[in-house]
Amino acid sequence: MLESNALKVGQWTMLLLAILGFIAFYFSGAAALSVDALYSLINFASAIVARKVMIASRSAPDHAHPYGKGALENSYVLIRSAIIVGVIGLAFVGAVVSIIEYLIYGDTTEINLGIAGTYGVIAAVILLLLSFNYSRAQRRTPSGVLTAESKATRLDAIMSAATGITFIAVSMIPSGTPISNNSFDIREIADSLLVIVLVLLLISEPWRTIKSEFGRITGSREDPALEAQIRSLLSDHGDVVTDIYAVDRGSIIEIDVRLSYVGAKSVSELDEMRASVVAVLAPALGKTRIHVVFTEREIENFN
Repeated sequence: MLESNALKVGQWTMLLLAILGFIAFYFSGAAALSVDALYSLINFASAIVARKVMIASRSAPDHAHPYGKGALENSYVLIRSAIIVGVIGLAFVGAVVSIIEYLIYGDTTEINLGIAGTYGVIAAVILLLLSFNYSRAQRRTPSGVLTAESKATRLDAIMSAATGITFIAVSMIPSGTPISNNSFDIREIADSLLVIVLVLLLISEPWRTIKSEFGRITGSREDPALEAQIRSLLSDHGDVVTDIYAVDRGSIIEIDVRLSYVGAKSVSELDEMRASVVAVLAPALGKTRIHVVFTEREIENFN
């Protein structure tokens, strides 16, 4: 399976980067690299969980789960994003504390900027290639899990690239300038400043993901564009479409369509109408689970 192979590649790539990151941190003393290595280690563990979630979420509906387990994908993406926010949040606090200690006490750890910069650039290239591989697999096999991994890997690549480029640039600052003298040397706190900037720039994406996935799990309308697309596809049924609610689970789209027809209909006729709705939506939207209810009431007014 393409997506399973992509996750396997990602799993071992992240483990390798985590090991290299901790080695680079040990020899360079750059705190930013310890954060990057920890993030890669989390990605390694997440890839293992992701494969199990992917299999479980696509299992056939049963008596205990009559609507399937598609919500597992949304739950995974939510928890994944929450972990990311937690890790970079702790990194932010640590960076602020380091800067305060430097400004008050002058305490700092000597950083080998060359090692730190080289690792950052190499890691960024590897991560960008991995993100591309995830995206390629996701295009061929739509999956919320693969989308989450692709976004997380791209975020990691940005962090690594920024780390590497910044350290290389800072290493070129000569001594004796206004920002590199005996009273204040920006090179001593470059990694902490970098962590703060990266957190402020990158925190918005995982935070938005948390809000949207929590909304999908709790039943909020988080996919209005998808609902508008469905309404457009059902334009031939436009005069009888009462309401539409759709949830993007990643690998499957769950759709609730409410229709109102005038006049008595037999069960077989209603089944034919349901089949006509499925025949229109399924080819256009891919893997779907569609529920058609006949009622004049909108979903929020249906009791």
